[in-house]
Amino acid sequence: RDFKRFGKACCLRAEGEQQLPFGPYSSFCPTGTWAVGEMATCGYLTDVEGNYEYFERYMAISRVLYWAEGAEGELRLRDGCEFVFGGDAVDKGTGDVRFVNHLLQLKTTYPDRVHFIMGNRDCNKLRMHTELSDAGMQAASDDASFPYWLPEKDRVTPAAACETEGGSVDSRVDRLKWMLKHTMGADGAFERRRE
Repeated sequence: RDFKRFGKACCLRAEGEQQLPFGPYSSFCPTGTWAVGEMATCGYLTDVEGNYEYFERYMAISRVLYWAEGAEGELRLRDGCEFVFGGDAVDKGTGDVRFVNHLLQLKTTYPDRVHFIMGNRDCNKLRMHTELSDAGMQAASDDASFPYWLPEKDRVTPAAACETEGGSVDSRVDRLKWMLKHTMGADGAFERRRE
């Protein structure tokens, strides 16, 4: 959705644009470019989760983003507008790499007017560096207390997954598949990269 931003205050309402008087949030100014009474439209999108069709539907109604003419797949941000992506870019659909590339291109082109909020699906990818390291591969292969955020009855160790689903405990590819399926709620995400 697109929303109006007046002064330095921002209001997000599901039904569309909301006008706000200059108010108590006047000291909040992430980019340092807003003047009192200045107005901008702020587009907000979240939870794409790799569903490119969902993103295309957003683009069809957006008043802040548009496709550049003659530049296949290049996003543009209208003058006087800001864009916030609220997180959860990946995991559930086949378009997540393409969508993330669009986000990165947009942020590179408009660094002061494009903002990202990290969602759980984005943040949990930070685990990969540690858990796929040599030490990480050895540490959790049989640890039944991990992942601690899941109920004990739902926990599947990498070793148990290899026994029932095939694969090798020592394989980073199989460990990544286990992480996606059994700890990140992204079953099938690895296979979707081939589509």
